Amino acid sequence: MSITQLTAVGAGLGVAAVVAMVILSASPQPTPDKVTDAARVAALQQLAALISAHYQDSGVLPARLSNLMDGQQLTAIPVDPASGKPYEYEPEADDSYTLCARFDAASQQGEVGAFWMHEAGRRCFRLSPAYGEY
Repeated sequence: MSITQLTAVGAGLGVAAVVAMVILSASPQPTPDKVTDAARVAALQQLAALISAHYQDSGVLPARLSNLMDGQQLTAIPVDPASGKPYEYEPEADDSYTLCARFDAASQQGEVGAFWMHEAGRRCFRLSPAYGEY
């Protein structure tokens, strides 16, 4: 991975952390569900940035999330903070992919970007390797 790509991934991770902090600070006393769900969104955003960098380097989507572990940017696959299970990842034939998580509560307007809005329960997000939504 080039320095530029590492910088972009690092910036993406920083943005994800800032988004999580804004979500948490937007409400006077965030509920445990909101804190956990903000961590889930941040983890999915981190994975999407790493998948995008992998695709730019290799021209293919990783077959599984463990292929992203490089010992530097990612030393362990992010797991759901409540269940401890890895997030769901499914590459698709057209070079798009899905990332799925189970959320405790529905997101509210302004808590997450429009693309990352979710209801309570299992929600999958379809992405392009360029980290774009479909």
